[in-house]
Amino acid sequence: MTVPTEDQLATAVATWRDASVGIDAIAANTPAYNQIFVTLDSLVDAMFADIDDVGEAAATAVLTSSANYADGETVVIGLLAGGTKTYTFQSTLTNADGHVKVGASEAASMLNLHHAINGTGGVAGTDYAASTTAHPDVTATDNGTHALTITANEVGAAYNAITTTETSASASWGGATMTGGAGDDLDTVLGEIDLWRDTLRCYPLNADSGAEDQLDDAIPGLKTAVAALFT
Repeated sequence: MTVPTEDQLATAVATWRDASVGIDAIAANTPAYNQIFVTLDSLVDAMFADIDDVGEAAATAVLTSSANYADGETVVIGLLAGGTKTYTFQSTLTNADGHVKVGASEAASMLNLHHAINGTGGVAGTDYAASTTAHPDVTATDNGTHALTITANEVGAAYNAITTTETSASASWGGATMTGGAGDDLDTVLGEIDLWRDTLRCYPLNADSGAEDQLDDAIPGLKTAVAALFT
């Protein structure tokens, strides 16, 4: 993920201020406008400090095998939104999402699983079920011998909650969940906007319901402008 510079954050905030804050009810309430205006620099400082300080990493998990997979054995990977997705090895492949063909060797089976998790690569309908869809939260790679690694599609500690299980006699995950996920600059930065808004819930802004409503209506636009800087 590419993160913005402090100048880019300041420009986005200033553009939002000129388009949203400097009009109508807020502009008509000079004390309220000044209250907002003088605190925007501190908001930019807080957002940039989060970007500068938070280390980011994508969670991973490693599935290690010592022999070929057997018919009916499963590999199960959790979903960030809740629930799990199951991959079932089959000697005779049937067309159901998550079904994986047992290969001629351990490495071939692992490669088929790798492609099934990603929903691409290999030959759909031969190496894994044609109806298989990509796992929404992780991407798989393998080392061509005994290990398959899944990596979260985004950075952040939330992915450390994704569970990893299996029913194989010859394979095991390194742990019960993915590990190593850390940071999430975008969520942390957007949280600073909420904190900043909360500090303004006092006089003079809270004495003018029209100005308060306009600010609340404009906050999503600020979050959208800042989020667009993260690519």
